[in-house]
Amino acid sequence: MELLDSGKFEEAGIEALNLRDASRIAAARFMERLPSSVRAPKLTIDGEGDIVLAWDSPRKVFVTVEGQVLHAILDPGTPDSMHIDSLNFADGDIPGEVLKILPKG
Repeated sequence: MELLDSGKFEEAGIEALNLRDASRIAAARFMERLPSSVRAPKLTIDGEGDIVLAWDSPRKVFVTVEGQVLHAILDPGTPDSMHIDSLNFADGDIPGEVLKILPKG
């Protein structure tokens, strides 16, 4: 979390590639707003400089933070996959559609 807030990836030995500041700041805000009942995700940077938050159990969930916009997918690659695209995150509140698919516990 502190790493997202500071943006000092190089000091931590992580190459930030082309991480976009708007996505870094929004991802830090997303993490701050996660309810305590939601497990912490793994984080990675995608090829476009945005941040992907990933949960892999009990179901796979990916949330991409693209500046002030969120994209989510539940159970990718399965017949039951569900895509949630282009949700506004400018106000800093995690949309209910995203909260309800995040793994608890």
